[in-house]
Amino acid sequence: MDGVGTAVLLLLLAGVSLLLSLGSRGKGRLPPGPRPLPVLGNLLQLRSQDLLTSLTKLSKEYGSVYTVYLGPRRVVVLSGYQTVKEALVDQGEDFSGRGDYPVFFNFTKGDGIAFSNGERWKVLRKFSIQILRNFGMGKKSIEERILEEGSFLLESLQNTQGEPFDPVFILSRSVSNIICSVIFGHRFDYSDERLLTIIRFINDNFQIMSSPWGELYNIFPGLLDWLPVGSHRRMFQNFRGLKDLIARSVREHQASLDPDNPRDFIDCFLTKMAEEKKDPLTHFQMNTLLMTTHNLLFGGTETLGTTLRHSFLILMKYPKIQARVQEEIDKVVGHSRQPTLEDRAAMPYTDAVIHEVQRFADVIPMSLPHRVIKDTEFRGFLIPEGTDVITLLNTVHQDPSQFKTPHEFNPDHFLEANQSFKKSPALMPFSAGRRLCLGESLARMELFLFFTAILQRFTLQPLVAPEDIDLTPLSSGLGNVPRPFKLKMIPRCHVSFPCQPMSVLYLYALHIDLYSNFILGASKVVGLVNLFVVIFPGECRACRQSRITDNTQRQSRITYQPTSYDPLTRRLGGLGGSRTSPQVYPNSEDPQKDHQRPKSNQSSKGRLLRVRTRSSTHSLPLSKEYGSVYTVYLGPRRVVVLSGYQTVKEALVDQGEDFSGRGHYPVFFNFTKGDGLAFSNGERWKVLRKFSVQILRNFGMGKRSMEERILEEGSFLLESLQKTQGEPFDPVFILSRSVSNIICSVIFGHRFDYSDERLLTIIRFINDNFQIMSSPWGELYNIFPGLLDWLPVGSHRRMFQNFRGMKDLIARSVREHQASLDPDNPRDFIDCFLTKMAEEKKDPLTHFQMNTLLMTTHNLLFGGTETVGTTMRYAFLILMKYPKIQARVQEEIDKVVGHSRQPTLEDRAAMPYTDAVIHEVQRFADVIPMSLPHRVIKDTEFRGFLIPEGTDVITLLNTVHQDPSQFKTPHEFNPDHFLEANQSFKKSPALMPFSAGRRLCLGESLARMELFLFFTAILQRFTLQPLVAPEDIDLTPLSSGLGSVPRPFKLKMIPR
Repeated sequence: MDGVGTAVLLLLLAGVSLLLSLGSRGKGRLPPGPRPLPVLGNLLQLRSQDLLTSLTKLSKEYGSVYTVYLGPRRVVVLSGYQTVKEALVDQGEDFSGRGDYPVFFNFTKGDGIAFSNGERWKVLRKFSIQILRNFGMGKKSIEERILEEGSFLLESLQNTQGEPFDPVFILSRSVSNIICSVIFGHRFDYSDERLLTIIRFINDNFQIMSSPWGELYNIFPGLLDWLPVGSHRRMFQNFRGLKDLIARSVREHQASLDPDNPRDFIDCFLTKMAEEKKDPLTHFQMNTLLMTTHNLLFGGTETLGTTLRHSFLILMKYPKIQARVQEEIDKVVGHSRQPTLEDRAAMPYTDAVIHEVQRFADVIPMSLPHRVIKDTEFRGFLIPEGTDVITLLNTVHQDPSQFKTPHEFNPDHFLEANQSFKKSPALMPFSAGRRLCLGESLARMELFLFFTAILQRFTLQPLVAPEDIDLTPLSSGLGNVPRPFKLKMIPRCHVSFPCQPMSVLYLYALHIDLYSNFILGASKVVGLVNLFVVIFPGECRACRQSRITDNTQRQSRITYQPTSYDPLTRRLGGLGGSRTSPQVYPNSEDPQKDHQRPKSNQSSKGRLLRVRTRSSTHSLPLSKEYGSVYTVYLGPRRVVVLSGYQTVKEALVDQGEDFSGRGHYPVFFNFTKGDGLAFSNGERWKVLRKFSVQILRNFGMGKRSMEERILEEGSFLLESLQKTQGEPFDPVFILSRSVSNIICSVIFGHRFDYSDERLLTIIRFINDNFQIMSSPWGELYNIFPGLLDWLPVGSHRRMFQNFRGMKDLIARSVREHQASLDPDNPRDFIDCFLTKMAEEKKDPLTHFQMNTLLMTTHNLLFGGTETVGTTMRYAFLILMKYPKIQARVQEEIDKVVGHSRQPTLEDRAAMPYTDAVIHEVQRFADVIPMSLPHRVIKDTEFRGFLIPEGTDVITLLNTVHQDPSQFKTPHEFNPDHFLEANQSFKKSPALMPFSAGRRLCLGESLARMELFLFFTAILQRFTLQPLVAPEDIDLTPLSSGLGSVPRPFKLKMIPR
């Protein structure tokens, strides 16, 4: 079976499975819940920006046990202390499985202590507990190790010298070093690149997994795996990078392993692997070592650092609480020694504050998912074996039956009436039951010791008023991530005691399941666990008055079934469907015509399994399979595709009026809403086109005055190139400034100086958007705009910000024009449009409105800036790859023009080879490979098919420019395509870089003038020299979407 058939079968099976699972709900006595949609599940009831809040709200509607579908995956959700406790503690064995967590499963494949199940998990857990205990977990040696690391932390904090700093990396280095010493056998220096790399990878991944990206991936891993870009891609790169780092360390351990004297966790695991190497069923394998080590590193690094950062924010927001903690430390510990674990019993308020930080911060609010390992009776429901279970630890930590003021930070939650410490069984930062984090005891040690050591030495001072500190998370997903902040560490006192090196047993006994449960839910405390207390080497004497807390200084619809391309039947042709069925009119009110539609099972995913987003222009071989006219579905949107010169020419030229509509193009429509010259339709488009053509001609387009303007701009361009002094440079901005200035002079009435911020802003916005629209992000948005609008992050968001920024810039210029407008003496395009608006202001049907002016101006700026600049960059690459062609062009320029004057348009007729090269650059570069979509404005008979009115049409200009019937060597750069046998210039009707027909680009003649004059002026003055060998120059696009974007490069301009 071919790949598509297999995909179809698998996805159909998936659909059937989903329907069966839905149908079995009553049979399995599953808990109630919102009704899911196929494949989407309960997506419409959930918010990607805050899945946690959505699930919490559903518990209020459906009770403490309910069923929800995260995409196609059925999950039972438990909320509230009693419910979670009954599941994880009272029925702990039944709920002891690890549920599916795609962001981790993509990497671990269910291996490692945190994500394994069954016998493997039991064996790994037993082994890891024993090894961690052997290396000191829960013993005095671990306390000494934490204190030693704390001394380095305090030194780092002291080095901030009371200046503002971001605590993320300073805390993470110390926290991570504890688990690193257990795993790798030693701590790292704070400048060691290995330690910094571990922290970067883990911190970045924790941020991504706690963001909407992480939540979305957990719901639709298959869809996001198909996405070629996005934060999840960086996350998996980080995973692989961390795995490689661990693997290198393992190889180093293997080279020096002494089984009788294990140094650390890795040594112990390698020894166990050697002992069981002949056992085919062993659970001690290399990948398991790598995954378990990763689990421990992740759990032992991020959550403790995150908890500490939450604690810093809380204490700065509530300075009275901070002061009371410091008062208790001073009373119990004083200033002559460090706090130790023995002090905890005498410090109930401090202990209560730490526990309340864990509850309030709720660092791992949903734990890691559990799974029932057998059919389980629970609270009157029957949960089928293998069902994933989410325990909402946030609802446990905010349960009003357990905490008096659950939404406030209140240390009294952990204090008796007599102010002694009070435990609460409802505090579950490390989860509970069989999957309780292995490193819980270690985490509690680290939290207490680091927290008290820091507050003994420093007062935390915010940079804003306490009431302005925001304690709500920046994002909530795997974790609750605190908002970024800076603070000052103000030294409180001199602590005077001898600096004795601690005799420390390596804290080899960190948290293994600390990571496992830490990720699971214990992860919260694990995060806390890495709190550090340190031994302060011989430091200062107490000075209570130096407690600086001067408040006055504080600044105040997607499915996964591949189905047939609904071909609009035989009349519309193409993929699947009957070859003999009659014409189809979609959305027809005629039931007979509706009945004539093909019985298509078209999914909203359309033909994405066949059309790759990575390069639409090069991944539509469908024309070879289905002919030059076929139907494709881009998501839910039906489109007719035309390929090859004859077909495209018949549509756009011979039947130009029928195909003169502008099709839907979501990346632009989101911004223009169908307004403006390029994206309007009907009477508005006709009126705007006629007006714009006339105004552009009035301001010189196609006339001598425009040529003079280009020549003038060319002199500034040449001057800029001369200033590079033969050194390497990136040509993007240099070219774009000159090209953009031509259209700017028409629109705004003047050129800009090359350092003018308005010009640079225009170029930045346009260049960035052209890159995004030509990337997989742009293509994906055009297929699923609704889905990506739902995504809170992504390149498309920046694209729309750029659009808005450009609109604001244009609007400011329009206001300046309005203030100085003289209707009798229009200076530029904006003046003319404003005058027309004034003339028709009483006409309620006028097409001359402010938004139309803004959109049309944007259209002209975009078209007049990026495409010519992109073509020029391709020309540079091509000439450097083929230096003989460059030399022949220069030879012709020297012969016809010489060196005493600039080339002019009159020279073109005498320069056939140069003209041919420029035309071949346009053909080969194929800068806008699919044009903008067209639309048929009426039911249209075309090549034996009937295309219904309103159908969008994509014209594959790349297939026109690569049509072997028109170009002898279509995939090669060959100027002979535009030369007769006698070497005179030869036009080709198959060159359509500006499209063709009624929607031909208005600026075609202007663009051709710019290309010839800039191209020849540069080559008259300079030779283009690459920084690599010509054969190493890659002419394939970096990306293809709206445009074919050349790969970034630098070159040298060598004066001739």
